[in-house]
Amino acid sequence: MPIRSSLARTKLALVSLLLAPLLPLQMAGAQPLAPTAFAQGLRIDSTEGAPVVAVELPVEVYQTIREADLRDLAVFNGTGEPVTHSFYQPPQAHATDRRRLPLFPLLGSVEQATARHRVRVQASGAEPLLQVDVLPPPSEAATRPLRGYLLDATQLDGRVDQIHLDWPDEAEDVVSTVTLETSATLDRWQPWGAPATVTHLRYGGDVLRQATIDLPPRQARYVRLRWSGQAPPPLTGVEARVQRTAPEATQQYTFEAEAQPDGAYLFDLGRALPLRQLQVLVPQTGTLVQGTLATGPTPEGPWRTQYRGAVYRVQADGTELMAPVLTSMQGSERYWRLVVGQEGGGVGAGPVRLDATWASEYVLFLTRGEGPFTVAYGSREARGDPVEPSFMLNLGARDDADPLAGLQVARTAVPVELGGAAQVAPGWAERMGAQGRYLLWGVLGLGTAMLLLLALRLLRRVDADSA
Repeated sequence: MPIRSSLARTKLALVSLLLAPLLPLQMAGAQPLAPTAFAQGLRIDSTEGAPVVAVELPVEVYQTIREADLRDLAVFNGTGEPVTHSFYQPPQAHATDRRRLPLFPLLGSVEQATARHRVRVQASGAEPLLQVDVLPPPSEAATRPLRGYLLDATQLDGRVDQIHLDWPDEAEDVVSTVTLETSATLDRWQPWGAPATVTHLRYGGDVLRQATIDLPPRQARYVRLRWSGQAPPPLTGVEARVQRTAPEATQQYTFEAEAQPDGAYLFDLGRALPLRQLQVLVPQTGTLVQGTLATGPTPEGPWRTQYRGAVYRVQADGTELMAPVLTSMQGSERYWRLVVGQEGGGVGAGPVRLDATWASEYVLFLTRGEGPFTVAYGSREARGDPVEPSFMLNLGARDDADPLAGLQVARTAVPVELGGAAQVAPGWAERMGAQGRYLLWGVLGLGTAMLLLLALRLLRRVDADSA
């Protein structure tokens, strides 16, 4: 028994020797998340008792983080405990309203009636006013049947997707097919949507009324309504439903390029931003060169061209003109690269800049525990654990068009240093590069194999001695 017990202890010691190098890795993975594991932070001093707080992420966050999906960001309360958080980028809000349209009857043939109207645009205060004068005398107009209506939509500030017709409740029964056409100049007309049926029927005290026409959304200036066969009841008014796009929350920042050995200019945006506009700013007035602007995921590419053409900054009649300005981009990556021709000295001396505008992004967090709360970001190793934003939005949403309207949006966030730049500095593996990492893993693998062979030899010797 003593021999077997000694043998078992010897084998256990050898197994422990093999597992010992893994213990530091296990202990490192079990370390709790702490604010000092991150480089920088935003301190939120006041949350006003709100259950959910939204913080707009400034450009400094994107310039510090190491992970494009913001995984190296977490939120802590006043005692250093992590709290539940998520990320949210509000969609562009859309709203609708109804506007009554000026209505002008068209008598006789619709084409002739439209041609026999004189249109005058006059200034009436600050608003333009459309005035339609009917050329035939009243006696002649009274003898011609009503064939349609001309609608003035010039004052609408959005796209129309629905027209609603009004007529008296005592109108006669009718089922009519109407068509709508649009024009910008009153002389050329284009069909708008498919013919629609309007109905006004009464029977036994019940009324069937269909007076709404759904349309493909369109920005219209003038609308012509006409029908074939039975005419609809005489209209007393027309109402248009207008789609409006609410202003989008955006941020703007000017990035300075880093000149490359091949003569190109490289811009690092920190991450792939939801860009809305880009403008290249060359240093000197009087510059006109040909250039190419492209975007890619790394400083080495691969590059996807977004613009190819003139890059200039010139004075014309006292106004400074600059290009290019991009408002429609086929995707956006973290890095942008500008290559310009060197004819005429290129863009001249001085820094080349990229003025970027992007849609705002927010971090939402639950106010568990005492404040102040800290949004910590930028870490080589620490990782936050974000959740889906839908639950937090439901806690405070009161406006479907603006889900953030019911949340407490932090207006002031004080930048604070937490763990410092060391938390985002490259680790040993990054500093060594790919070849160094392969060499290191090879050495570790060889050392492990030698240790395993040594252990096997010792086990065999122990078994031989016990026999």
